[in-house]
Order: sequence, then C-alpha cells, then structure tokens
Amino acid sequence: MESTPLSRSDLQNLLNSRWAMTDIDGLANGTTLIDDHLIGENPWMVGKTILIMGGASSGAQFMESVITAFDDATGELTVSPAFLDGAGNPIQILALTIYAITNFSGGSSIALIKTQINNLPTRITQPASAYTAQIVLTTGAANKALGSITIAGIPTGWTVAHLFMHVKFGGRENTHATLVNSISGAQNIQAKKDAGAFSTGIALAGGEYSTPAASLASGDVIMGTTDLVTLAVVNGSVVTFQWTSALSAQNNFNINDIQVVLELYAKPS
Repeated sequence: MESTPLSRSDLQNLLNSRWAMTDIDGLANGTTLIDDHLIGENPWMVGKTILIMGGASSGAQFMESVITAFDDATGELTVSPAFLDGAGNPIQILALTIYAITNFSGGSSIALIKTQINNLPTRITQPASAYTAQIVLTTGAANKALGSITIAGIPTGWTVAHLFMHVKFGGRENTHATLVNSISGAQNIQAKKDAGAFSTGIALAGGEYSTPAASLASGDVIMGTTDLVTLAVVNGSVVTFQWTSALSAQNNFNINDIQVVLELYAKPS
C-alpha cells in the first residue's frame, strides 16, 4: 500500500532541515549527540525535532526526539526523550551517525517521512547461477541453457519492485582459422519464472564481441536494462535463463565460464 505524498510545505521543511553527522559518541543513556561542527553556533536548534537517519547507530534509525539543550563549547545536543529500543533500553548515539534537525514539530509529518523512507526499494542479494562451463555458438540458431536461480530472502510482506538480469562470462574463443567471429544478428537472453513463458532481459543487436580468427579474448558482463518485475517472483520461485536463438557469424564461437546474476529490489507491500 503506497503512502500519502508529503505536502508541499512538508517537503520544503524536509529540504530545509539540517543534515549532518556526529563525530563523537554521545552518552550511553541515549540522551546526547555530539557534533563538533556545531561548536560556536547559537542555540537555534533547541526545541526542534531531531531525526536519526542512519549510520553507526542503526538501531535508532528513523527515531525522533526533541532537542532540549545545546552546549556551544562542545557541540553536544541534549534530547528528551532518550533514544530507546523496543525493550526500553537506551541506544547510545555513536560517532558517524547521520541525523537531521527538522522544522517539523513531530507527529504525522515525521511518521510520514519514516513510512516513505521505509518504502524505498531495498536490494535483496540473490545467489548467482551455477557456472555454465561453455556454450558453443554456430551459424545455426539454437537456444542455449544458462542455468537457474531460486529466489530467496524477500522479507515477509514485501513484493519485488524491480528485477534485472546480468550475464558474466570469463572469456570467448574464436575457433575459426581465418575469419573474424562475433554475435550475428538480433537475439535475446531471456528469463522465465517456474513453468511460465520466457521474457527478454537482455537484447543483443548483433556484432557484439568481435574476435579475431583463431584467438582467445577476455570476458565481460552483459548488463540488462529491461525490468523483469512482471515475472512476479516470490521466495521459492525458480528463475531459468536461456540465450534464445543464439547465433554467431562463423561456426564454433565459444563463450566460456558463464554465470547469470539477478539484481532484485523489494519493498513493503
């Protein structure tokens, strides 16, 4: 479910917030932050809301409090209430914690910022496919299997927002004794979920990876730019890959040590 957009005034307040980073650990009781870049400033921030955005104190991310005092000699900010975890234990705000001093007074606007940040797609790492030792392209078009990946690690209640495929290969070999070899004509590298239909993740125009006669050349990563989110993968989905109608300019163009990688982003439903 999508959150309601921030109002124009809330966006202006967010953009006008002071974003910074602590450089000294605060008190263990979770009531102070220290940023020595604030030394010498007037206490303009007292009474404003402070929001922890991330960094070293990840346990306090998106928590808020109110600045009640400021020491201009040390850059120490005192807040109330203290930053506490779910069990009521204090969270010490460490050095290298990113924070924002906002013009919000707390409440619904801060909650909305938290919701929208939490709804940003997060990359969920997937294992690469097993190595395919070699595929041999010839002047006769043929589908070439490229292994599979079983989807895992998507948090409960999340859905996939973006899905891209990339193909890595370790090297290529033109076995023709006298002629240059390359990919020949338009062809696609595709993926399918379970028993579904194949969808194109990478479109090749033809002419890629020109290789001199009787020679070896280095590998590459073929980056996919087509979003495969319509595959609608979930945990346990088996995504299978193939190079469809693979074709080379000359016989026996060898592509070696191939793996497929999925770049998957998910967010709360």
